[in-house]
Amino acid sequence: MDFNFHYCTVKVLARKAGFSEEDSQLLASYSQFVDDFDTYRDLHFTEVPEYARHLATEGPLYYTFHPVTTGFNSLLLDYPRLLTLENQKKITVPFHFIPFNSLATIPRTDRARYRTQPSYIGDSSMISDLMIQARNYYLASGQTRKYKICIGLLLHIFADTYAHQYFSGFSGWENEAKLSLCINNENEVNITSSQIPAVSFPLGHASILHAPDLTCARFNVELKMSANSTEPLDYQRSNTYDFCQAARNILDYLLSLQKRDPISTDDWRAMIPRLTQGFFTGLESNRKKLMEHWFTLYPDIGFHYDKNDMYYDFFSVPEDVCRGTGMSETEVIDQIIQNPVAKETDAPILLSAKNEAFFQYNVLAHSVRYRVNYGFRVAGGSKDIGAVL
Repeated sequence: MDFNFHYCTVKVLARKAGFSEEDSQLLASYSQFVDDFDTYRDLHFTEVPEYARHLATEGPLYYTFHPVTTGFNSLLLDYPRLLTLENQKKITVPFHFIPFNSLATIPRTDRARYRTQPSYIGDSSMISDLMIQARNYYLASGQTRKYKICIGLLLHIFADTYAHQYFSGFSGWENEAKLSLCINNENEVNITSSQIPAVSFPLGHASILHAPDLTCARFNVELKMSANSTEPLDYQRSNTYDFCQAARNILDYLLSLQKRDPISTDDWRAMIPRLTQGFFTGLESNRKKLMEHWFTLYPDIGFHYDKNDMYYDFFSVPEDVCRGTGMSETEVIDQIIQNPVAKETDAPILLSAKNEAFFQYNVLAHSVRYRVNYGFRVAGGSKDIGAVL
């Protein structure tokens, strides 16, 4: 899915579930941030909390922190890296194409099981188990911020099981696909040609571009049943319909966090028309325009997300560092955002944390990655807040 669902739709669902504006913004922002956190470069901190030090290397003057990258955005910088098996296991599989079971339980010869399938709470899938555990700890903890961050992260992964069904986060035959039709549900315009890449490679749904993520689209595609199959699987889907199913499951989950009953069928049917109008955005990708679109439908809800603001909320830069670089604090942080990979010749930029949100996000993401790859909790014991997963 894309920004239209991960942020805008989740924000609406959180508000409808009874969360405050502040908490709804937190949940929706971290749902979207999974796509936006594409930083590979090591970051250098004056101090790292003890529970996050397993992700850092301690030096004589500072800690070198190794981020748990969850997103990818740049065709030039990110996608070549994602062709490596290591980064597929670290990024694409755990955060965007989560399989039903841990990779540790899937034989390498059974690649069809790498494919994502849509989940629901209680289906015994890995993402369902993680969300149930997160809910239990959220309620038991007094609804602390770190578990709201965790739930936002998990909502992204859960939603992607609907968008990315029948595709996997590995590069292999299971992702070879031929798009035969893609239609904009809002106006019945054929948009097939816009979703066929000039050069295709079998990683995720790259062979049919954004068709699986478009909230307004329906499409037909031919998929392979096995490595040597000659009879393709004709797969058809309306994203608008399936994403409504995802939205209802998320709404019920958010209601359970508020200790409220699932939404009634009548109330859900009453929500569908306006939610569907939110999905009808064509090929629009400009985030400002998308937020304006949702605000016209839900004028009582605020839509305001900027990934740069997330970073500004994470970090502060000591004055002497700013003087040494000749830049303001904002300009220094902008350099980190705009250059997710540091050059070997770059001098370390020493940061301070404004709060613990950055470390909490990384520790929680690391725990999810560990569970997906190995099937059990990450090492770290009571020092690791992600051990709850």
